[in-house]
Amino acid sequence: MSLTYIFREDPNYRQNITLNTTYTPSVDRVVDRIYDLAGEISDVGRTVNKYGAGVGDKAKLTVENLNVYFQNLSHGAHTVGNITVDKFDGFPVTPFYIVLICALIVIIIALCYFISYGSHYFVQRRYEKQLKPELDQQEI
Repeated sequence: MSLTYIFREDPNYRQNITLNTTYTPSVDRVVDRIYDLAGEISDVGRTVNKYGAGVGDKAKLTVENLNVYFQNLSHGAHTVGNITVDKFDGFPVTPFYIVLICALIVIIIALCYFISYGSHYFVQRRYEKQLKPELDQQEI
């Protein structure tokens, strides 16, 4: 089997193969084909292991980079939180919430008013368009 690996390292290995159309299988040829197939399987296994290890190394590096990124992001978020607490420590939160709720109520009421006014305007214009041809016919 080691002889098969030696031949595989040769760049001209199996380059000038002639097919014999009068192929008569024998035990030796079958054994040779099995050795060739074992060599091919071994080559595929080595290639897969090599590329699999490369993918594993890249995945490990990516996970490490993500961990560093998230640690920096977490540290930045904690820093922003601490600065916010220090800056707005004496801020009256309850009156601010009351003003926000009142503003929200005013916005909702204004929105309802504009929707009702717009729908009334739309209906009035449509009604006028329907009545105008009837009024024109009555004047004739």
